[in-house]
Amino acid sequence: MNYSALFSRLLKGTTNSYKYLFLKAITVRVINNEKLILIDDLILDMLVLAWYPSQYFKLSLGLQDQIGNIFFKQGFNYNSSVSITSSSFKKQLKKDIANNIDISGIRNKLAEYVQYRLLTPFFNEELRGKEDQEKKSANFFSI
Repeated sequence: MNYSALFSRLLKGTTNSYKYLFLKAITVRVINNEKLILIDDLILDMLVLAWYPSQYFKLSLGLQDQIGNIFFKQGFNYNSSVSITSSSFKKQLKKDIANNIDISGIRNKLAEYVQYRLLTPFFNEELRGKEDQEKKSANFFSI
């Protein structure tokens, strides 16, 4: 199996930051040897990763990228005395996001399809021609 080709297809056709953020969040937790990874924890990690580039630099990774709007719609502003240059910044930001953003309320927006789209290259033949809703409910994604 050509894993390099699969990985390159994994991020092909990305129109927003969700895939990148989701993959980065999973990667960090796997490197930290976590055995159980909850979707809400990944969403929190995604928001922490996205905050600085989306809020400070107003960056977007595609025409459909709405990650920055989540902070706006939830009324989130980072107002801590911990500076963004401090080594404890990410820890404080994560705490503030967890306390001020309704993670369960945005779960569907951030996680409904991204994990299935990330797995699609590994099941290319089985998913060929299927709509997203069909892919999402495919039995081979069940653990």
